[in-house]
Amino acid sequence: MTSQALAQAGRGMGHAGHGVVEVQRRSNAAPRLRPEDEAPHQILRSGRRDCSSWRWPSPFPARERLVDRPYDGSRGPAEEALRNRSHRRPSQVWRARPTLPKPGERSPVITRTTSLRTVGVFPAVGLLAAGLLASGCSAERIPQQVPSPSQSSARVITLAATPSSAAEQKRLATEFHPDDAQPTGLYLPPHTLLTVTSDRPGNAPIPELLVGTYGLDGTDSGTEAEPRTHKLQDATTEVTDGTGGMLYVRYTKDGGDPAPEITLHFGASAHSVPYHVLGRTPAAQWKSQLDQAAKDVPVAQLVADHVVLTVHLDSARRNRTQNPDDLLRRYEHILATEDAISGLDGRDPRDRRSPLRYFVSEGKAGINPNAYYDRVCYPSDLIDEALNVDALNESWGMWHELGHMHQQSSWMWDAVTEVTVNVYSLAVQRDAGQPTRLGKDGTPDAVRTYLDGSATRPAYDAKDGDPFVRLAMFEQLRLAFGDGFYPELHKLTRRAETATDPEQYLVLNASRVSGHDLISFFSAWGVPVTAQTRAEVAALGLHAPDEDPSALDVGKTS
Repeated sequence: MTSQALAQAGRGMGHAGHGVVEVQRRSNAAPRLRPEDEAPHQILRSGRRDCSSWRWPSPFPARERLVDRPYDGSRGPAEEALRNRSHRRPSQVWRARPTLPKPGERSPVITRTTSLRTVGVFPAVGLLAAGLLASGCSAERIPQQVPSPSQSSARVITLAATPSSAAEQKRLATEFHPDDAQPTGLYLPPHTLLTVTSDRPGNAPIPELLVGTYGLDGTDSGTEAEPRTHKLQDATTEVTDGTGGMLYVRYTKDGGDPAPEITLHFGASAHSVPYHVLGRTPAAQWKSQLDQAAKDVPVAQLVADHVVLTVHLDSARRNRTQNPDDLLRRYEHILATEDAISGLDGRDPRDRRSPLRYFVSEGKAGINPNAYYDRVCYPSDLIDEALNVDALNESWGMWHELGHMHQQSSWMWDAVTEVTVNVYSLAVQRDAGQPTRLGKDGTPDAVRTYLDGSATRPAYDAKDGDPFVRLAMFEQLRLAFGDGFYPELHKLTRRAETATDPEQYLVLNASRVSGHDLISFFSAWGVPVTAQTRAEVAALGLHAPDEDPSALDVGKTS
């Protein structure tokens, strides 16, 4: 990749083991990279102490799955060269920290702090997620404008404008983001002429037609092609595409007066695919679509208010006994839970859930599940895990990848890219009533050993650090200050400029959100604290917690 989009491999954490998961970054300000501008660089790190393979475990019997490849820690020449480079964060414009309150003042984000385990007046994340779902995650009840095309026929689609992906990424202050491409349920075969007629008022923004799906047949190396775009500026536009693919429409408006709806008419050369919309398509109709799909239609698609799931047709047929509504509701619940711990409660416009959708697509066989700016990609030999309700209920891997889409840049640095993502995975696990992942594999003992060995232990940011031990630091903050801690931290971050130093940002603003001076806590964990940060925390006039958060047992479900 270019220097602005250096692929960095992290460590994935499956429900029965661990594998390498690549998380790729690019500049917020940079244009989308063309495939020819990217190179398949990645950095492979040695596995966790109980890691026996690169791959995520599958709950299904092998169906011509690739054999898991043991990783012995060796690297090829290119990987070794990359390992010796300094990792760069995205080349975005770093700005100043949020303005500090005057000495003795409390942050306006905090409404009440009465004890070690209470931050603000905030419901438990599980209750908040249930509230988000009850208030309108179904297709019939929408909490805010959601891009769900109303179709008077399969080829006539009326669309409302959405915010752009860039605007949502900026508002959410995240590294990755949901996408503004609206699905149509139509597929264009390769080298086929398509005519699109647009009924667009003169004051409406110009829509774009996208051919191809983010992450479909994708890789974990950053080399996949992105959808091709065609402006629909004229009343009638003719489009051909050498690769073909699913059709989407990007119709966005950021700020100002609302844009009018537009209606698009697609020619007969666009083929309908098996296409299920939560709350609109009967389950029996979904099965008949799978049976009757045209021979040149290679994919099937399931859509809900916050997710687009695109898979190969044979994968959908293999899982046809699954209730598609139950599957989509489970995705909606996972996303509602991760949105809840992100503080997206809708009480303020800055804290509303995004009206855009997250793309989850079937990738090539043999890759690792991975997240990129526009999508989550799951390998075809593990895709049944993404299409089976029971497996999804146990899928730490999917929770993890969707968690990457929620990470905020201001408190994410290289050492915790594959750590803070599991703040969201743990939230889903708690919501499901399952024992904490941090109670397994000797993690509580490893945490105690790390904290007790301050004289000889490696630094928190050491390259060979255990990601689950690192995760324990973030979990102790939740255990100490309650389920409101991370929602409030996310809210504060959305109101601040992007941090220049994520570690120092976390130390300062974790103290601000908790209402306690946490210098000693972070120092106990080996996180470096600068003199400037010490002075800024001191200026808040806070006291240290009555109980030491670093003494809390992360192995207990709470």
